[in-house]
Amino acid sequence: MSIEELIAEGEAIKDSIDLRHKMGKLEEYHIWRQKVIRFLNQEVPGDIVIPNFEVAVKGFNFNYCSKESFDKVLSVLKAFQALPKLKEDTYIANQESMSSIILNNNITQTQEQHQQQDVIVKILLEAAKDELTGKQRKELLAIAEETKDPQEAHKSILAKLKGFGEDVAANIVANIITNPQVWQHLGYIL
Repeated sequence: MSIEELIAEGEAIKDSIDLRHKMGKLEEYHIWRQKVIRFLNQEVPGDIVIPNFEVAVKGFNFNYCSKESFDKVLSVLKAFQALPKLKEDTYIANQESMSSIILNNNITQTQEQHQQQDVIVKILLEAAKDELTGKQRKELLAIAEETKDPQEAHKSILAKLKGFGEDVAANIVANIITNPQVWQHLGYIL
């Protein structure tokens, strides 16, 4: 297998991604990804292209499998195709810096995950805040403060929401789904 064949396979996989960021060839993508990693490890063990490819793949997965983020995955391979081998002294420098690249990648990924979680929490809180009165929010907060067991709290909160009326829970869910940040990824989520 050659780098040209791997790039062609990657282009076909990219073409299978639809507008809702669903991938038609998910199994082929996973097989292709492993073939690329094996190919790079055989051709240029310890080269910077390997962690660059892995970072691009993580970005693709993190960005809901968009065609634009898959372009970054392919760009790593196309750059390798253009300049397949580095000088021997570059390999030594790359291996020495490999651990710092991985560490920096892990730190960046952790920060991105925290930011994404913060956005999700804000969406959920805004959806509930828009539908609940101040008194209702205080009642739910009291349950959260008094009940340490999440399963017990779940039952109490569910009962309380039902007591507020069935429209309240339905409107909260509708607010979450129609939030612009959720709406643009709805196809990927559902």
